[in-house]
Amino acid sequence: MHAAGFPKTYIFRPGYIQPTGARRPTSLAYTLALPLATALFKLLPGIGVSDRQLAQAMVQIGLEADATSGIFANPEIRAVSASAP
Repeated sequence: MHAAGFPKTYIFRPGYIQPTGARRPTSLAYTLALPLATALFKLLPGIGVSDRQLAQAMVQIGLEADATSGIFANPEIRAVSASAP
């Protein structure tokens, strides 16, 4: 049991999180940065994961992981997400 009282601890460390689906930018900075970030993500997909991949991995690991703890970066998040049903 960890100090916070949880039996398992999972830390997710995505780099960039690419938004998917229809969403409206909430600020001018977001409106201006999103096209550039999207293009960069397409050129260098290793810099991050999509919001859907992150969500799938978090649910999958929370439900089925056997490890008592773990740190999951971009490669691990993508791998778990790809294996999710």
